[in-house]
Amino acid sequence: MEKINDGGPAFPFEGGENNGSQPHGGMSLRAYLAGKALQGIMTQQGACSLDYGIPKNNARVALANADALIAKLEVKS
Repeated sequence: MEKINDGGPAFPFEGGENNGSQPHGGMSLRAYLAGKALQGIMTQQGACSLDYGIPKNNARVALANADALIAKLEVKS
């Protein structure tokens, strides 16, 4: 199975001795972008409606959009 490119950490935190925090990668860029895409999908379907579509399809479309954006960001102009 091919490893999915998650784009690396979206909000990495390096931490350090002075603040006592441990380094943390945060959520992946893929998860962040998919969440943003899902917000748009849900907005277009109407937040007041009970018919949000099929959740698996919404998630699939959101992840496809995130993957496409990550791939586009990696293309060197």
